[in-house]
Amino acid sequence: MKKEQAIGNFIRRNYKLLIQRGSFDKKRYNDAKRAYFGNQLRFKFSIPRDREICNCFVDFLVKVQRIPDRQSLEEIIAETPFLKMNNVRGDDYVGLIDLVMKKYAIKEETKGLAEVEKQEKLLSYIKRESAKEIEELIKKKEEEYRRLPSILDDSDFEEPEELPKQEEAKEWWEELKLKENPFPGPLDGFFLIDTSLYDEIVVETPPIQWALGKITKEPIDIFHRGFLLGGEFGTGKTTFFDFLAPRLTMQHIEPLRIALSENISAAHYAQKFEKEICMEVAKRARKYDLPRSPRIIDFEEACLLMLEIQDKGAKGFLIFLDDLHKTIDTNRVFNFLANLQVTKNNFSRNGIRVVFVVAGFPSWRDRIRRDSALTGFFDAADELTLPEVTPKLAAQAIRKRLQVFSINPEKELAVKETFLKAIFKRVSSEIGRANIGFRPYIQEAIKNFQQKRFDILSIDFTKLDENVMQAIQLTLEANSDFKKGIDRLVFGGRIKRKEVREMTLKVLCEIYLRNGVTEDEEIFEKNMFSFQRLEQCGLIQKFDRKGELVWKVSPFLCELNKEVIAKSHLSMEDYLVPIYSTPVQRAKRKRVELNKIQVFERKLKRWSRKLEPSVLQSLQIALTMYSENIFPFAEANSERSEPRDRMPRIDKIKECIWAMMKGIIRFESPTLLDICGESDIRGWTLRHRTLEYSQAFISMVQNLGDDGVEEADITRLISFANDAFSELWTEFDQSMNIYQSCYVKPYEIPKKTLKTIFSEQETILSVAQPRKEYFDSLSNLVREVEQTMRQYLLVSCTLVFGPYHLRIRHYPEDIKKYVGKNPPSPSVSHENYNEFENLNRGQYRFLFTQIRKPSGFYRYIITPLINKWDSRDVNAFFQLFGELDIIAGHTKTISVEDRKKDVPTFFRLSCRLISAMSTRLRSLVIFSSTVLHGRGKTFVVFGYNYERNRKVRRMVDMEEATDVPDGMYYHEITRALRTGGIDSLMEHSDNIFGGVEVDLLDVEGTAIKFNMRYPEVIALITTFVASDKLRIIPLYGTTVALAKI
Repeated sequence: MKKEQAIGNFIRRNYKLLIQRGSFDKKRYNDAKRAYFGNQLRFKFSIPRDREICNCFVDFLVKVQRIPDRQSLEEIIAETPFLKMNNVRGDDYVGLIDLVMKKYAIKEETKGLAEVEKQEKLLSYIKRESAKEIEELIKKKEEEYRRLPSILDDSDFEEPEELPKQEEAKEWWEELKLKENPFPGPLDGFFLIDTSLYDEIVVETPPIQWALGKITKEPIDIFHRGFLLGGEFGTGKTTFFDFLAPRLTMQHIEPLRIALSENISAAHYAQKFEKEICMEVAKRARKYDLPRSPRIIDFEEACLLMLEIQDKGAKGFLIFLDDLHKTIDTNRVFNFLANLQVTKNNFSRNGIRVVFVVAGFPSWRDRIRRDSALTGFFDAADELTLPEVTPKLAAQAIRKRLQVFSINPEKELAVKETFLKAIFKRVSSEIGRANIGFRPYIQEAIKNFQQKRFDILSIDFTKLDENVMQAIQLTLEANSDFKKGIDRLVFGGRIKRKEVREMTLKVLCEIYLRNGVTEDEEIFEKNMFSFQRLEQCGLIQKFDRKGELVWKVSPFLCELNKEVIAKSHLSMEDYLVPIYSTPVQRAKRKRVELNKIQVFERKLKRWSRKLEPSVLQSLQIALTMYSENIFPFAEANSERSEPRDRMPRIDKIKECIWAMMKGIIRFESPTLLDICGESDIRGWTLRHRTLEYSQAFISMVQNLGDDGVEEADITRLISFANDAFSELWTEFDQSMNIYQSCYVKPYEIPKKTLKTIFSEQETILSVAQPRKEYFDSLSNLVREVEQTMRQYLLVSCTLVFGPYHLRIRHYPEDIKKYVGKNPPSPSVSHENYNEFENLNRGQYRFLFTQIRKPSGFYRYIITPLINKWDSRDVNAFFQLFGELDIIAGHTKTISVEDRKKDVPTFFRLSCRLISAMSTRLRSLVIFSSTVLHGRGKTFVVFGYNYERNRKVRRMVDMEEATDVPDGMYYHEITRALRTGGIDSLMEHSDNIFGGVEVDLLDVEGTAIKFNMRYPEVIALITTFVASDKLRIIPLYGTTVALAKI
């Protein structure tokens, strides 16, 4: 996994957190970062900076929401605190937006064309777009250059006779292109490092993770206790305190570090301890604006100050006793710690909340266990143990430190593990123990760096391999803009001397590392010729930084450099000078044409990080079998004629297609396999749509007998299988696109709605110019959403409140006048009459935005759907719901251009709302309902749970259920139980597997199917589920299957 993939996974996992409006939960965000990049990925990529995550997040939003322009992105940024607080600007992503929009425009223009026509169309499109892009770029640059005059515009600088004087010898960290020395001062903790970098450089050992968990948990339960932090020299005991100190302060816990060096007796240790406590507490008192004493306070006064500090808001104190393990006479140390038990107890009795952490050796534990005085002070001597510092752990610590201090954080600097293993072997043999700590590794690495021996790095950028340089050159010169620019710079004739060419390339790298250079800076004044030459070659450009001219590396070169970093972990400051300082033979680019298998493999690789293991495994098996049993015999590029005995077996072809089908089923609705099993290909017929070639393949397999199969039959079957596999692969791609557009899996959407979504999604999310098909698709989607909403309101109100004349009493007064306009005629049953059909879009909005009103209707019908929604999302949905319906219904081309950017949002929110409706209806049937019996009768009450002593019972005697809310309807099923029972439900099979399916939204269809009233059917199902006679298998949203237990 690469770093960009890891960040992408983090964004998808925490999308709701990152996109949330209002206030941003910074603590939850930092916890999520630490949990994923630290705990799960083991700091493989360290913890990315917020800016890196922002860049990937914007990239994700642009692609998923298909943001059409900079202004739309700016609006999203303005409404998203995470992006605002990181100063994200829409201008920086104009190129990305244009690229994504063009991609979908191409797809729309070539849709439905034959292959030859598609190629011609693509060629025409590329020429047209290229010309347009070049013209726009020229105009933009002309305008930018006009507004930003430069010294380089009016003068023609000659190649300098003398080069600028060489800089003085650089420090080793400057050679590595680091901002400053990453290991300043003595290697003892973090105290000389900026606290803002702690998260990124720390190696989170188990004690640190334990402490973070304790101090962020309410209530904090670590006070009045003593802990031993056990670790050998250099394993991170002082670092433990330095890292936690700022986090303790944020949690209103005051950290006090007391360093106690060698003393002549336990009494002297105690005096030193009390003196240090007094000094530290006096410092904290100033922080809390408490009155200062002109004299040095004593220990009793310090205790009083600690109480006052607590009164000012501090939760307590962490006292870290350091350096005791560095003394020679440990008996004095143990005597002092044993006596410290009295101080610890006094703190507790006086209400001073203190936790002691003592830095010591793991071997101290044996002494503590044997000494009752010490066990009185140490409550948890075994709890905090620093791990053995292995070469791997040391490599991680050094890599993280170098990465954070690097001028170019995109490039990884890591020390070879073999080098660190050699250090471990030497030092461990010298000191006689395996745990040598971090310090020897870091000291040896610094020593090598100071001697300019950079070959200890995993990639020595001072000595690049020829093959590596050749590969990088091929990557760079595959880009026509770069090739044109570098050829002009190297071979153009203006630069005559190698030294000047090398200096110019170094200037280009320095511009990149500085992220831009102004004309006031010394580097510009000393290298005007190089700047002018780089600008003439198109390798640098003018940029406007708040009205100031800045020379920056051209965007295409920045993107190329990212590609090289991803492939070789080298950046332009490493490879440009070695490759191009001397003219070299121009590299030839190899043209690679991908076959169908390779295209599928690339697609699968992109999908892999988003799929569950079972889905990914099915697709991998399917693709492997396709490459072995179908592709070689079906594709035109395979001209050989295979003999009969080498043709694939029918069962292998069938297994390949079924594996692909199972991949789709497992992604969309894995419970389908509970009905059909793992081996029956006919299970595909249970899906919401079966596809043309796939269904034809199944029919053909069934028609082929085991005997008398001719070679022509197998050839025909391979041809069908090839078409079916391509069709299934495309279908899975669409299913993935739908999921990425709405963040709702297909199994959460009703089958009928899902068919509409699969039919219309590609059209309504297209960026092409709206045509009649677009308005038809948009209208179909809006109509499906409205019909689903109406049916949900009818079904849920019928189940909870009963027949029309009873349930209408619970409706809001402002709605009653509309739902009661056309009451049902006597010939229409209350189940088939949907009073909500009389509501318009504004009235639906009223219904769903008044959820705070005290009403049974809102509590049981509306609130379960949107109680977790942001109110702005609810308002946005209903506003778009009304506007898009008008636009689609009246084919308003002008209006749709303004609103088209909002269609992805409407699509996403619609799927979310429909998913919530499905969940609520299934819950009413399976969980939120109670069967009441008594006096020879049986009733079902939906929306009510009988709970006693925190236990829910589904079958209850009527006399016990005294808390059924007023207005809830008692559905009687006494007669239905006597006359039919469970067999009356299970005799109506819907598929070849004998399964019974019920759509909870289909009132009329359900009543006809079972020859019973709709509420009676649902109440019967609920009763048999509650009595463990029936199991409900969710298939698609409100579509469920019934299975006998």
